[in-house]
Amino acid sequence: MKKDRLYNIIFPIWMILWLPTPFWFVLIPANYLLDTLVLYLSMGRKERFWKLSSQYGTGICIRGFLSDFIGALLLFGIMMFIDYAIPKQDWMLELANGISMNPFKDVPSFLIVLFCIAVSGLCIYLFDKRYLTKKGMEAAQAKRSALLMAVVTAPYLYLVPYHVLEQMLFH
Repeated sequence: MKKDRLYNIIFPIWMILWLPTPFWFVLIPANYLLDTLVLYLSMGRKERFWKLSSQYGTGICIRGFLSDFIGALLLFGIMMFIDYAIPKQDWMLELANGISMNPFKDVPSFLIVLFCIAVSGLCIYLFDKRYLTKKGMEAAQAKRSALLMAVVTAPYLYLVPYHVLEQMLFH
């Protein structure tokens, strides 16, 4: 149990996404295309796809990764706080294990992970709204596009249980 606990709390499987691996050759282009597609759909198809991609795509993608990273750091920080909280209790270790292994294990784990996803979504909204407005998009359209980006591209991957991610990444 001690070895599993340390492996799961110190390095949850979803943190692998933040380490440079060959998986990035798929992750980054897929994220870029998804961001650009969501932006395109939020515009009501008023502009051409390639124009949107070249004008906004890279900035939106970078801000999305930054927002996802903020959510991951928050989630990791919560797990570290739980792991190093004094006095330690079994329910705290179970909570940290639920967060890192399977958020559907119990309601508190699920709510904590959902909160961190919401924080990432809020960051996506705020960063993208500011970026799009600064790039010259009218305020109402920037708000609408940023909101759709936040809802669709939030890091829902944090909800995926460990065994599913392990199958995807290592088999």
